[in-house]
Amino acid sequence: MKQFFLLIAAILFYQSLPAQGILSAKLTGNNYVITAEGIKQLSTGNVISPRLVTTNYLVSHHEILQKIQEGFFIKKVSVTVPDDNLCITVAEAKAWLTLDETKLPTNGRMPLWQELVPTAQCTGVNKKVVNGICETGVQVWTRSVLNETTHIWRCYYVWRWSDGSQSIEYYVDNGAGCIL
Repeated sequence: MKQFFLLIAAILFYQSLPAQGILSAKLTGNNYVITAEGIKQLSTGNVISPRLVTTNYLVSHHEILQKIQEGFFIKKVSVTVPDDNLCITVAEAKAWLTLDETKLPTNGRMPLWQELVPTAQCTGVNKKVVNGICETGVQVWTRSVLNETTHIWRCYYVWRWSDGSQSIEYYVDNGAGCIL
């Protein structure tokens, strides 16, 4: 019965494959994909649920540009991402963007946004990733100490971020005094 259904499905959908994508049918325990090369069994399952899997990816170049501006991705140097509605491929994403490649799927499709992890790169004592975004902390002066021998002020400060955290204490030496 499975072979009969697959034969009918292959005959009906074979001519529309280039325009429609790959037909994937899950049939009473077996998952098959019908392609121009033939029928392939993928995995096991327990329900009948034919579905069409398109060959296009889920994310456009324009969406990628927006995510770069939001700091979600880091664009590699000397790369120009086109501002159009064409879909980005996994190969383009690897060539154009810095991201955790372990988050890329092996099936060749870009995942949904919520499946990706931001890769904000924060360097410097005043930088920290807060809620997936690289933030610059606010410098807060905490105290000052005058060296009686050299008459130089040692001014202490910390960096504070929007999540309420703060850095270790740093200092600068200043002959003119400190601003607290």
